[in-house]
Amino acid sequence: MSTIGTVFTVRSGRKVRHLKSQGVPLEFWYYDEETGRQFDVRELPDAYLKDDRKLVCAARSDVHRRVIQRALVAGHDFKAKR
Repeated sequence: MSTIGTVFTVRSGRKVRHLKSQGVPLEFWYYDEETGRQFDVRELPDAYLKDDRKLVCAARSDVHRRVIQRALVAGHDFKAKR
């Protein structure tokens, strides 16, 4: 079971938090406060991943932040598959 962790990034007035499991941050999972949805950053559309896909899959948090901020600016609704 995952829990909502600390704020990971804020952009366009929206907060995204890192998800945790047993107190440990999940590498790829985040929570959008506005929509109440959990999402896997690796599953965002290519328009937001651009040339960063390999670095996203390498669990680089700086790249995750950049990709998530692109999605926030575009108004993405973070429909998770989970």
